[in-house]
Amino acid sequence: MGDQDDDRPDNPFFPAALSATDLRLPEAALVAAPPAFMTNPAAITDSLSAHHPHVHPVHHGGTMQATTTALPDGDDAEDDDGTSDSASDATELDNEDFPHYFDERAGRLFHSHGIQSSYTFPVDGTEWKRLKALHELLKRVLGSNYDGPVAEVLSQEGATGRIVDLCTGTGLWVMDMAREFPRVQFRGFDKVPIMTRYPLDNCHFEIGDVREHLRVADASVDVVHARMTGLSIVDYMSLLRQAARILRPGGLFIAAEWGAYPALHPSHPAAANPTTELPNITRFCEALNELINHGAPTLAITLPTLINITGAFDAPRATTRAFPVGAPYPGVEPAAILLDVGEIMHRCTCGFVDAAVAGHPTLAEHADLVKHEVNTHPGVVAVWHTVHARRR
Repeated sequence: MGDQDDDRPDNPFFPAALSATDLRLPEAALVAAPPAFMTNPAAITDSLSAHHPHVHPVHHGGTMQATTTALPDGDDAEDDDGTSDSASDATELDNEDFPHYFDERAGRLFHSHGIQSSYTFPVDGTEWKRLKALHELLKRVLGSNYDGPVAEVLSQEGATGRIVDLCTGTGLWVMDMAREFPRVQFRGFDKVPIMTRYPLDNCHFEIGDVREHLRVADASVDVVHARMTGLSIVDYMSLLRQAARILRPGGLFIAAEWGAYPALHPSHPAAANPTTELPNITRFCEALNELINHGAPTLAITLPTLINITGAFDAPRATTRAFPVGAPYPGVEPAAILLDVGEIMHRCTCGFVDAAVAGHPTLAEHADLVKHEVNTHPGVVAVWHTVHARRR
């Protein structure tokens, strides 16, 4: 990977704008998701209790740094930038420090687990390009970098002018948002230093575990953003507790995840039973979910219920959108644009499968079968779930 963003080649994305409503799924169309986990919150709570026995509700009452110490939650003395020196120590990473965060295996670069990590996917240039392609695609399709009233929250009386991005990854979302809101201070947290080392003046990246006490003062942030965290955060309640702690009253939490389940466009005749139509994708999703989440419900579906369980937020608002993977279902308009979206999603999905196999070699038996199924079944979609909720 190069040192600057310009060193990384651009990925193609469709040239024409597409209204988000063209891709939006009605709630009734989410027939691909496990019904028990969609309609029965108790089933989700039971699953949480089984897999995370320590889950409990939350009760309300530009450099790159590595956080090295985590202390319990509490009232911290806040610096001018909203950080808390008492929450953790931080040291700026020098160039010679970066190699210690990575290991090479079978030609792919991985996190070395210098910090305790559950992230098992590659973090190399190939994966960086895939994530960048997804970022650009989402931005073009949705017409924005976010769902939710971000501008409204930032303009409220009592706004702090601070936004935190959890599991920031490439840092592209932070950099784009920092350009859109130049007077707002942005901080991105992740376990691995794959974000740019040349952030904008109103950006600050830190290396650390977002499940632990962040170096951010209580009630000091307007917006907390977390997307595509499902591969690294098993105990999502810990992330929600941190978000609730650092958000001010009236602040906004935004989450977005891909649905880790097989799905077909609602117009497809087999949409009501995608697991039968797409058996190989089904088996791959089940095997990956068992490896990553130990069989817990897919995070994308459980997000609204998890947010409600905290007791710290107002009722969450959720939206789902279907992105074609490969050839869109025949007759769906706008066909030309959806075809371009499908081509990008096809490349990103194949890259995702390869990355999953690199991190979990036991998945290799599924890889070619999944790709073949996508290639031969027009109408396969990936469902993008977004949720936002206000802090009470």
